[in-house]
Amino acid sequence: MKQFVRFLSFVFLMTIFVSCESLGGNIYHSSSWSQGKTLPHTIRLEKVSADLMGGGVSVKNEIAGLAPLFFAGQGYGLAAENETAEYAVDIRAREREFASGWRTRRSFSMEVRIWRLRDGSVIEALPLAAGRVTASGDRGFSSSEITGRMLNAAIRRTVSALHAAERKTGKGITK
Repeated sequence: MKQFVRFLSFVFLMTIFVSCESLGGNIYHSSSWSQGKTLPHTIRLEKVSADLMGGGVSVKNEIAGLAPLFFAGQGYGLAAENETAEYAVDIRAREREFASGWRTRRSFSMEVRIWRLRDGSVIEALPLAAGRVTASGDRGFSSSEITGRMLNAAIRRTVSALHAAERKTGKGITK
């Protein structure tokens, strides 16, 4: 009987802790980067734009700061001011609100476009590669966690498309 009472007390306390979320707490996501090698390819960030509800300047700045790090993870370094780059990159983030029944929902897209550069200029009207990631839901999409995840996914998809395009044209990019 004594063990049964202890067991019920334990179950009761665990139920209270879990229902009040005192065990869960806040979950923190973290990332780190290090530059241990010379990257074989170079990019130049041409334009970063964020069309978000209530502005978007901080999201735009966050994207501009994170993009070189995510590209470095794919083997592309940011060209210095006096360096010539192989590729130009355009990144666009958009947030829209729409009605779904009685609720207002949000849709968010992250687009990354890459053009080949020759003598510092874009040589084609259409991008050589592009990638887009979209999501929708009830939460705001200007959170750093969502922005970072979507930007990284869009960059990975675009670099994958770039590798496929370069194989077709015979440039032979290797990762």
